[in-house]
This record gives sequence, C-alpha cells and structure tokens, in this order.
Amino acid sequence: MSTDLWRLGRWCGAVAAARWEATVAVSLAAVKAEAERRFGRR
Repeated sequence: MSTDLWRLGRWCGAVAAARWEATVAVSLAAVKAEAERRFGRR
C-alpha cells in the first residue's frame, strides 16, 4: 500500500492493509461456503 508521511504513513498503511486483508479473507470464505452449499444441493 502506498502512503506518505514517512514512518507514520508506513504504520497507517500496514494497519489498513492488515484490516483489508482480513476483510477480504472473510468475504472469500463466505463466498466459498455459499458455493459449496449450493453445489451440495444438486
């Protein structure tokens, strides 16, 4: 993640990136679970 403000910017970027990655992981897990649920009904 590209940020300004030197050390503070790097820290903010790392915090935001970690939260973003966690959010994406939860979303992908939900999509996978729904896909598996739908496939299992056939």
